[in-house]
Parts: sequence; structure tokens; C-alpha cells
Amino acid sequence: MARRRWNVLLPSGQNRLILELTHRHPYLLQAIGSELVNQLNLRNRTTATMDDLNAVVEKTLVSAQAYFHYVWADECSDEEQGVLAELALGQEIKQDRRGAALQSLVRKEIVEKDQNGYRLSVEMFRFWILRNSVASGSERVS
Repeated sequence: MARRRWNVLLPSGQNRLILELTHRHPYLLQAIGSELVNQLNLRNRTTATMDDLNAVVEKTLVSAQAYFHYVWADECSDEEQGVLAELALGQEIKQDRRGAALQSLVRKEIVEKDQNGYRLSVEMFRFWILRNSVASGSERVS
């Protein structure tokens, strides 16, 4: 049986953007890759555009819902969820006020420290938090 080769072409910078959005997380990389191949197959193309990538990220936020919900609901305490919601909204987190929760999230590699303070490691998780209204205090996380 002949193997079919998938030659998906990404314009300059899109591969780097995918790695940044997923923080190189294997499940999320696979999910985006699968959605991208599906997107291109539907359009009978092999070259992705930025519009394709945007659509694929939106689809992956839905298809990976169980993963994001698990991290949010099962891996994080209420206080950690509060920190994540504040970070998703772009608020600065004071180490002295939320130190234990922040350090726990850093250990779990959900949050990382950069030159400007702290941020969510996986940008797509930030998108999911904002999309599901958990950052505004709503309980719409199902």
C-alpha cells in the first residue's frame, strides 16, 4: 500500500506562531495540526493562510474543550483559578498577595515568569478562559 504524503505549507512565521500558541504542548500541536489538515482538505488546498490558522485556532478551542476544562477544573484550586482569570485579563499579579497560588501554577507549568511579570504558558488556554467567560466571574465552564 502506498503512503500518502501530506505537504501542508505554512507561510513564513505561522509555524512559530503555532508553537507559541500551544507552548509546544503535544496534544495541542496535534489538535491544531489535525484541524489544519481538515481545513485545507475542505478547501482543496495545501497552503495555509493566516485566515486558515485563525479558523483552526477557533476550532481547536472547541475540539480541545475537555483538555482545557480539565486543567481549569481539576488541576487548579479556586485561588489558582482566580490568578489565571486575572492573568487572562492582562492584570498584573502581585507575588506577595497570591504567592502560594502563583508558585503552584509555575510548578505545574501553567504559568511562567517573563521579563514583565507572570503570564499563562499556553496562549490558547488564555483564549479559552476568555471565551468561556471564566475571567469575568461567570460560571459558564461546561
